[in-house]
Amino acid sequence: MTTHQDLPISRIMQTSILHCTPDIPLCQAAKRMAKRHCSSIVIMENHQALGIWTEHDALMINFSTPSALMRPIAEFMTSPVHTAPHQMLLSEALLITELPASYYGPKPKNRSPFY
Repeated sequence: MTTHQDLPISRIMQTSILHCTPDIPLCQAAKRMAKRHCSSIVIMENHQALGIWTEHDALMINFSTPSALMRPIAEFMTSPVHTAPHQMLLSEALLITELPASYYGPKPKNRSPFY
């Protein structure tokens, strides 16, 4: 009998992740999130996840300064984004999300971002 935690993450992961480049203005990223009803957007460059910006991150921005909305999303993203190979088991993925960020090191290609 296979439990849910024995499934590879490829069986449950979202494949149509909302993403943008690091230079896109914050206001455009927020518009894309609203249009797709998403609570986060992954910042990508050369097929690599550089960071993530979430609704929670939006709480840290001083919106009384309109110029903040025109600054690049990369200035506001959270980094690093944790990644894992598609074949990793859900139980293993749950364990690595508990590790400190310094454990991860450089991000290899062909890995899925965690959110």
